[in-house]
Amino acid sequence: MNLLKRQDVRFPDFVQPTVAELSGIEPGSLVQVSRRSRRFWIEVVAVMNEEIKGLVDSMDITGLEYGTQITLKKENVLMVFYT
Repeated sequence: MNLLKRQDVRFPDFVQPTVAELSGIEPGSLVQVSRRSRRFWIEVVAVMNEEIKGLVDSMDITGLEYGTQITLKKENVLMVFYT
């Protein structure tokens, strides 16, 4: 999956999450990522060092259905929302 790199200029308002925020990601957290300039949410189900497994928690994402499980790197997280 081609996820947005944190320094991508397509989102000039983007403020990268801090190391503490990324370290606090745990199952149940929601994280925002991007694919093809479209931001969407992932519900985290597992954290393995620098990787996150989660379920797509947004609708209308081309090529991804709601509930699809994906794996991504913490460095691709745009925003963290703790539940």
